[in-house]
Amino acid sequence: MRCYPPQIAFAIVLSAASCALPGCAPEVGSEGWCEQMAATPTSEWSLKDTGDYAGSCVIPLPGKVGSEAWCKEIRQKAPADWSANDAKNYASQCLLP
Repeated sequence: MRCYPPQIAFAIVLSAASCALPGCAPEVGSEGWCEQMAATPTSEWSLKDTGDYAGSCVIPLPGKVGSEAWCKEIRQKAPADWSANDAKNYASQCLLP
């Protein structure tokens, strides 16, 4: 069994608990979000949705949250230097894909 620092363990629990709530939508830019947007008629997209989809799903950036490069980079930082957002994204995008 792997042991994680308290910040990571807390982020895992927090992410799992927040997704247990009804209506939990995938994080913008994640693979699940891209699949959900692809199934949604483009007439229902907002301008922001269009930009997010293009930047996350059509032309993925190498350092975007959840990418292999991002996960590797965040692992090299000391967990004490992570923001709460970093911990949440690491847990949801790198540990629980």
